[in-house]
Amino acid sequence: MTKAYWISAYRSISDNDALSAYAKLAGPSLTAAGGKFLARGIPAAVKENGQQERTVLIEFENVAAALAAYNSPGYQEALVALGVASRMIIRTFYKQMSMRSVPVFHGPHWGFALERRLG
Repeated sequence: MTKAYWISAYRSISDNDALSAYAKLAGPSLTAAGGKFLARGIPAAVKENGQQERTVLIEFENVAAALAAYNSPGYQEALVALGVASRMIIRTFYKQMSMRSVPVFHGPHWGFALERRLG
C-alpha cells in the first residue's frame, strides 16, 4: 500500500488555550490511529506567496488510515475542544496517477483531500 501524508496548515489561531486542549487530545488520538508525526511547528522559510503559519505533517500507512484517524472518536473529541479557535486546512497526499479534490471536512475545520502524483 502507498503511504499517505496528512498536512494541517493553521491559517489563523484565535484561542491558544483551545488549541492547546485540541493538541493534547489530537496527538495521542492520531498516534493511536497509526499516525507518525514527521514535522510540526512554524516553517523555517516560506516561498511562493506562502504564509508563516503553524504546519503539521503526519504519515499514515494509507489514505484509508488517515481518513479513519480523522473520523475516530478521539480526534472528533479534539475538534470539539478546538471549536472555532482555529481556521485550519487538512490535506492528504499519496502517490497516485490522478489529481483531484474531494471534499471531506466540513464546518469550521475545512479543507480537502488532494490526491496527487508525488513521484
